[in-house]
Amino acid sequence: MSQPQANDWMHRLLPILQDALAALGMKPERDASHVVHHPLVLEGGPALALDGTERRRQRPTDTLTPKAH
Repeated sequence: MSQPQANDWMHRLLPILQDALAALGMKPERDASHVVHHPLVLEGGPALALDGTERRRQRPTDTLTPKAH
């Protein structure tokens, strides 16, 4: 499968996947403040996963300010 063909299928199938996850109540939470009140967290379920990406951060060069970050 070529990259353009894979991209086309991804855009066709992604709305179906999102609808299915929403119907099951398993859609990923985008706002981290809502995760605390999620039913899986409240019942102590082990099926909780946090997915994050690293982001570059410009660190201060001053020796005193890096401790604040």
